[in-house]
Formats: sequence, structure tokens, C-alpha cells
Amino acid sequence: MSSADWPALFAEAKGLLDAGDSGAASRLITDIPSSLDSPETAAIRDRIYRALIPNWHYSMMNDQVRNAAFLRAFRAVGIAGKHVLEIGTGAGLLAMMLARENPASLVSCEASPVLFDMANRVIGENGLAGAVRTINKPSSALQVGVDLAQRVDVVVAEIVDSVLVGEGILPSVRDARARLLQSGGRIIPCAMTLYAAPFSSDLIYRDSFVEQNPDFKLSAFNEFASRVHRPLVFGIHPHKILGDSARLFSIDLQANDLGPFSGDAEIRITAEGPLHGYVLWFELELAPGIVVSNPPEEIYSHWGQAVSMVESGGTVKPGQIIRIGFDVGDQNFLLKP
Repeated sequence: MSSADWPALFAEAKGLLDAGDSGAASRLITDIPSSLDSPETAAIRDRIYRALIPNWHYSMMNDQVRNAAFLRAFRAVGIAGKHVLEIGTGAGLLAMMLARENPASLVSCEASPVLFDMANRVIGENGLAGAVRTINKPSSALQVGVDLAQRVDVVVAEIVDSVLVGEGILPSVRDARARLLQSGGRIIPCAMTLYAAPFSSDLIYRDSFVEQNPDFKLSAFNEFASRVHRPLVFGIHPHKILGDSARLFSIDLQANDLGPFSGDAEIRITAEGPLHGYVLWFELELAPGIVVSNPPEEIYSHWGQAVSMVESGGTVKPGQIIRIGFDVGDQNFLLKP
């Protein structure tokens, strides 16, 4: 392929991207060096890669607290001599950490073709290609006797977002427990808990809703405002926590049925101020006693936090009790203030 072919390939890639096929678009341009991009092709390349690979992958790999905690969990569970399945290869970092713990076998599956190819490259560049068997399938498509020699002893599934469930950990672990994990096998993480606390923040609120305008009525535009949570590094924004934190739910990934559920919680208000929303964070127990978390003031966790906003922004006062509800689906979470 000559450089003369590149503009046509990028034009075709843009057409595929516009049609929603970012995977096929990526495969067209993979072998074209980014150092030779024009402003136009660089913009197309970035659109393709951002559609496939969110920027949080970089901060995730750089999150040394998270990485060290997973290594401690691997050693606490005891990977050596065991058959291991990792769900979600990503860049291959956890797979390589697992490989160095000398499992009897290690399979890592990745649904994204682009990430699958990159993970193989990264794993190969670290001399571990022979220690990790990567499979370009979601875990739900794996079969014992085809992809796995037998049910595994350990399932590793670091597929959580800032509210835990958005990357599909519940259906993935539910299916793995039923078909891929042997009786008595271990799951990393083993449990997880989501928390919420009410807050006031003029800056976050202004990024979420149109405020009153002295000259024009603009509130109709708030019809477009998000009614679900959004990820955010909460601690870098000026804010005031208005009440106690509430535990919304705790899930034992080893034992609970992991189906969709609903619930509610009470929060006691401890400070006066406009209630602009709720900050959400979690505790992820990787193995007994080994926990990673992203509390509201933690600004270096790659997960950040999430906020669920309240449009009315009414004032609350100490002593008030507020009840909030929530729904948890297979890959969705909805807070209902």
C-alpha cells in the first residue's frame, strides 16, 4: 500500500465511522503511521480511537494504587498452579501480572477487536505471549471444551465503572459462575458496595442545568439535561457535602444472584445549602481485606466519581431526612432523588 492510497482509505474509514462501524474503520487505518497524518486524517483517526478506546484507559494503567491492590489480591487468592480466566483483556496489564504468578493456564478474553490486537502486541513486547492465551470474544461466548480446557479455578473481572455496574460486571460474573467457574472457585473482585452523599456545588450545577436568566426564559432547555449519573473527578470542584453518606447496595459477587434490583436509602442532612445532587462512589473488595475505593475527595483514582444531579436545587437544612431510590440493571444504574 502506497501513501497515495491513504486519503482514500481515510475517507472510507470516515464513512464507516459515520455509519457506526468504528471497528472496521480502525482496521483500515491501523497500518498507516500516525506520524504522517495531516490535520484532516489526524482528526479522523482520533474520532475512531475515541469511539473505541475511551481516554480513561491511560489513567487506569497509571493507577498504581489500583494495580498494587490487584497484585495483592492475586497473591492472597493464590494464582500459582490454578486455571484462570480474565474477563476483559484491555491493554493486557492485569493479564501480564497474572502470568507472572505462574498459573497452570491463563485465558484472557476481549470483545473489542482493536483492544484485542493491541493487547497481543503489548503482551508480546513483554515476552509473555506464551503465558497468556487471548481470545477475541466476550466471556458470554466462551465455551468449556472449546475455549477453555475445563472450568477455571479463578475468574478475574475488572469491568467496573464509577458506579460499578456500567461495564457489565453483573451479567458477566453471573454467566461465568453458571458455566465457566468450577464449584468453589474464586472471583476477583469478590464484593462491591456503592455509596451516595448529598452535595452543593455551584460549578457542577452550572455545568448541568441552565440557571435563571434575568432577561429570558431558558429553563425549557433543561429538557435535554442528563437524568442519569455522569462521571466526574468530584474533588477538584468546589463543593460542600450536605449530609451523611448512605450505603445504597452491597453485592457479594461469589454468592448473590446478581439480577436486576431496586432499593432505597435514607440520608440525614447535616449542613444547610442548595441540594444540587448526589456524589456516588464505591468500595471494591478484590479479596477479603483488600479493598480499592474512590471516595469523594480522592482525585487520583482513575475511576473518579459520579454525580447524579437534582434540577430543583432546593435548600436543605440540618436534621432533615431525605429518602432516595435507585434501580440497578445489568449494565445501568439510576438514582431517583
